Amino acid sequence: MTFAAVSIVALAVLVVCAMSYATTRRIEVARYEVEMREELRRVASRLVYELRTAETDLQILVRSPAVQALVRRGALPVETFEDVERMRLRARAEDEFAAFHARRLHYRQIRLIAADAEGHEIVRVDKRGGDVVTVARDQLQAKGGEPYVAAGRLLKPGNIHVSPLTWNRENGQISRPRTAMLRFVMPVPSSASRQPGMIVINVPAETMLAAAFRAATPRHGVMLLDETGGSYLFDPETGMGRLRLDEPPPVPPEVLELVRSGAPAADVRSVGSFAVAAMSAPRSAIGTGRMQVALLAERSALLQAARLGSRGVALTGLVVTLAAVVAARLATIVHLRPLLRMNAEIRRARATKARPDLPITRRDEIGEVARSFAELMANSDALERRARTILHGVHDGIMIVDDAGRIDDLNDALCEILDRPRVELLGSAVARILPEGEATLAQLQGGPDEGGLIATEARRADGSRVPLEVSASRLGEGEGRIWACILRDVSERSAQEAERDCLIAALEQSNAELDAFANVASHDLKAPLRVIRNAATWIEEDLEGSLDEETRETLALMRSRADRMQALLDDLLEHAQIGRKTGESGTRFVSGAEMRAGLLALLDPPDAFEVRFCEGFDDLNLPEMPLKIVLLNFVSNAIKHHDRADGCVRIGIRDEGAVLRVDVRDDGPGIAPQYHERIFGLFQTLRARDAVEGSGMGLAIARKHIVKAGGRVTIESDGQGNGTLFSFTWPLRGARGDYLAA
Repeated sequence: MTFAAVSIVALAVLVVCAMSYATTRRIEVARYEVEMREELRRVASRLVYELRTAETDLQILVRSPAVQALVRRGALPVETFEDVERMRLRARAEDEFAAFHARRLHYRQIRLIAADAEGHEIVRVDKRGGDVVTVARDQLQAKGGEPYVAAGRLLKPGNIHVSPLTWNRENGQISRPRTAMLRFVMPVPSSASRQPGMIVINVPAETMLAAAFRAATPRHGVMLLDETGGSYLFDPETGMGRLRLDEPPPVPPEVLELVRSGAPAADVRSVGSFAVAAMSAPRSAIGTGRMQVALLAERSALLQAARLGSRGVALTGLVVTLAAVVAARLATIVHLRPLLRMNAEIRRARATKARPDLPITRRDEIGEVARSFAELMANSDALERRARTILHGVHDGIMIVDDAGRIDDLNDALCEILDRPRVELLGSAVARILPEGEATLAQLQGGPDEGGLIATEARRADGSRVPLEVSASRLGEGEGRIWACILRDVSERSAQEAERDCLIAALEQSNAELDAFANVASHDLKAPLRVIRNAATWIEEDLEGSLDEETRETLALMRSRADRMQALLDDLLEHAQIGRKTGESGTRFVSGAEMRAGLLALLDPPDAFEVRFCEGFDDLNLPEMPLKIVLLNFVSNAIKHHDRADGCVRIGIRDEGAVLRVDVRDDGPGIAPQYHERIFGLFQTLRARDAVEGSGMGLAIARKHIVKAGGRVTIESDGQGNGTLFSFTWPLRGARGDYLAA
């Protein structure tokens, strides 16, 4: 009871913990995903803010008075810079560029570039370290070959181009240390037919991205992917990041693929050991191109809160389980005390062989158990009395033997068989009544077929022997295992078997004598027949010139009768030996095609006669003998007794499960129903022997082979010229593949 109560409580606690963990996990994962999406949107918004700050600065700069004045004065060729007014406008533009540098700490260069083929710099202000430096005229460069200048020439007024991440170049060479730049380009508006110039702001990507992401205060790692393959990884713990242009970021390929695929809205997905939230961020509010922004978190972080919450539930469940153990133990002691007393009384009664004093008068559950146990004991006593009645009522001897080979109990029939008193046999060893009792019992107990019979003998009190059949069955398991042995007196049956063996031996001797007689008689009868046939032939040869037609017919009749008598003797000997030949079971199997060829060769039907076989006959696998003899007799009988010179015999075989059904159908005159049984008799023919040459034993031989194989033969014919159908079954012995094609 204690174990059951504790098990139930523990199971309930386990279920509660599992449900709590599952619920907490689902809630925490959902909350964590919401936080990641919000954080991703915050990071993307900050990035967009930084990008659009530069775009706003561009829009302000292209509309500044100095730049506009320079634009109004023409195409801004470099050689006209000696003009005083233009020098003044250039100085004002430099001051404005320097003012923006002062406000935007991460700007590196602000330039006004001519839109001519060489892309000459008109005004350039750099930031070097913490100083804002105006580049002298003789240090200005031609940027016409840079991709961002070419893109700027194609922009329409008011549009902005943000270049891909590339290394900063000075005079066509990558500057050292290498710095990845984002370049914001916007054309200077003008009423002229061609674009006069453009404003370009160079921003160090690492500086701008680090400032943007620090301002967004992310909790997770941030990854930024540029459409050209550049990447930036930001670590929130250090507040620093690393930009990579010439190598892939150090993340699994599947994570990189997920971030590249991106989505307009933030979405959290699990990839390997990472939880990834990715979305697309516009590179420019007006221009084309997007950057993919993603947050990377360890998946274990998603489940940390769920584990912490479930840990508290588990501790509470453990306390509840321990309390249940104590409560269940106390309740068990209180409620099971009467049951334990009843159990002690039952043990005492079993030791003293007395009936236990059970508390059957109690009105609680203990009383119910006591009354049920008392009823069980009463039923057990009744069953024991019935078993003893059966034990002593059977005619076979029965004894109960323990594992040590001693007799625990036996019935009166065994005492009568052994002619010994019950008291003498109880407790004695089996070897006392069976000469090899222990070996016999060990053979019965250890044999693979429990309950099998063993022939042995038993000793009676007077020393005589009685033949017995002994079988044993195991009752019980383990230490309480016993064996129930049945001993049957087979004295009368042994005498009958001895008599039967004598009769069988006499019958075998008689059969052997009959076989010898048949062989000798056949030989002795065939010898004078051969002499008669040869004599008729010799007389005809010697008197060749003087014989008349009647004498010739008489001599031919003598030879015919001798041939018929010899065939009759051969058929009679064959009929007598059916089923008694040695080696019949060893017949070989042939294909249907081989069987068909053999039948046609032996039959040699007339030219106008046709023997047809059913479709698939050639694919069968059939026993050559005696099936070939049966088919040969049926077909030859149909040809022999046909009423026309032409005709057809059809042979069909079909599988009916346990047997093959064989049909032999002809189109001859048929057989009247009153002769259906007669034709299977010995020496029976429906036409005169002179009209049809034959012994009249062909069908008898065929039916005897069929019956010997375990089949049966039937005939269907009305005798009105509609032909005859012989049908017989041939049992399938063993595997069906013995007869059927695979």
